[in-house]
Amino acid sequence: MLNKIPASIFFIIIVFGLSSCFKEDEKITPNKPGDVQSVMIELTKNYNRQVYFDLSANKETANNDKIDFDLAFDSNSGEWMVWLNTATFMRIKNTELSNFEAIKDTIFGFKWKFDQSVGGLSSNALGYWYDTAQSIPVSKKDVILLDRGIDVFGNYRGFWKFQMLDADSNAYNIRFARLNGQEDTTIKILKKTGVNRIQLSFDKGGQTLNLEPPRFQWDLLFTQYTTLLYTDDNIPYPYIVTGVLTNPHEVTCYEDTLTAFENINRDYAVSLVLNNIADEIGYDWKMVVGDVTTGNVTYQIRPRTTYIIRDAVGLYFKLRFIGFYSNTGEKGYPSFEYVRL
Repeated sequence: MLNKIPASIFFIIIVFGLSSCFKEDEKITPNKPGDVQSVMIELTKNYNRQVYFDLSANKETANNDKIDFDLAFDSNSGEWMVWLNTATFMRIKNTELSNFEAIKDTIFGFKWKFDQSVGGLSSNALGYWYDTAQSIPVSKKDVILLDRGIDVFGNYRGFWKFQMLDADSNAYNIRFARLNGQEDTTIKILKKTGVNRIQLSFDKGGQTLNLEPPRFQWDLLFTQYTTLLYTDDNIPYPYIVTGVLTNPHEVTCYEDTLTAFENINRDYAVSLVLNNIADEIGYDWKMVVGDVTTGNVTYQIRPRTTYIIRDAVGLYFKLRFIGFYSNTGEKGYPSFEYVRL
């Protein structure tokens, strides 16, 4: 669904907004349907938290502050993509130059790029930083400019640069620094079996982080992230939203706006063609009511939207959102109910 926003208020809105492959279906024995589960996720009013949730366990399995990391590295065997932390409105530009010390400003390279929220290799802003003809990555050694985006208060976090040096089946080597050359650091990032991605923060001389839970222990990630919206002239532009992304390797999903929640059963769910688009749930299960140019808005839930979800072991769930406010009326607390089918 394309969001139409008049071009005349585009820049005002930006300022306000800043505060594959399918696995073959497995044959499983149908489970007894579960009870209705009701959950509230605490992102807080500044949306500063990222929360991982496991549907089958009915619990939060990990959480972190959204500014805790800068880059995330594929940890699965045979994968070497590098991902941006789009929760901070982060973007990159490839200079296509290999002299790390020579890059001191942002005039080099082509246009800025964002990771797209749909997920998959084609959505990755950095792309193949290595020669794909080799069985083990051989780096092109391009120096990449990185805009670290904003913090939870909308303050800009500055420009950095990094260079992928090499990688093998077990680790990555990366060099990064501020544009003026300060905090020049080279660090090894070890892959970890059983998780999708390992994170890196540029802070404190570089820190390798294990923020994601094991890949079979989460289905949904509640977070801010960057996506593309469109003006009334159909011009795309990046925008930061608050919503839900699904586990890119283990979860498939389908959005249903026609069938009543009560009428969705397992037979119906199995008949659907689910997909692994990361932002299939996304952010538009809620709508903004009010004047976005002034910030005088409220969020209302779209009552006819249900998500059918299939997890890593083949369990089906139906899920719908029921609120976006805490019990005291503070925004940033999405609540939902779901049932195992």
